Amino acid sequence: MTSLFIDTANKKAALAIISDDRLIKEIKFTSNNDLSSIIFNKIDKLFVDSNIDVNQIERIYIGIGPGSFTGTRIGLTIAKVFAFTRKIEIVPISSLEIIASKGNEPFIIPFIDARRGFVFAGFYNNNLDKLKEEEYINYEEIKNIKAEFITDDSDEREIDILKLVNKHQFDSPASVFDIKPNYLKATEAEENNDNRV
Repeated sequence: MTSLFIDTANKKAALAIISDDRLIKEIKFTSNNDLSSIIFNKIDKLFVDSNIDVNQIERIYIGIGPGSFTGTRIGLTIAKVFAFTRKIEIVPISSLEIIASKGNEPFIIPFIDARRGFVFAGFYNNNLDKLKEEEYINYEEIKNIKAEFITDDSDEREIDILKLVNKHQFDSPASVFDIKPNYLKATEAEENNDNRV
């Protein structure tokens, strides 16, 4: 099976093509405020450099957040349109699990700065099994837990795309109509709107 991997929710975005347990080509880049203007060129380059035709893709793995609000929506929209128009499978992966794939210790806490002392945090083992539900939580509540803490941008290790794909290769595909971004909390605009009601 030939698959496309997309994660644009994290500061270090990643694109890859995987075929039969082999990583054919990957592109990792820092995603700033220019994601919407560069993402299609990056995807085009991925296919050209890998010598894979877009029609060979049978499955898409997509990072669904939490992370960048705009980045999550851009990546997810591209993946859903691709999957829908080409009638191929789509499999969602938490962007915190994607960060956790950098880790090696028995207990891994991937986290993303959510501002004002809060973080989006996941809780995984080194097989990428989820040990408890991901949370929007004050960092003070978790910082003393004995675990390997990994962030989306400050850690120099790279995500392990093959490990992620192997973990989810037998997952049942999701409906493009059912996949939603995983924000873990309401956006500021939504919270402000709720407060005005």
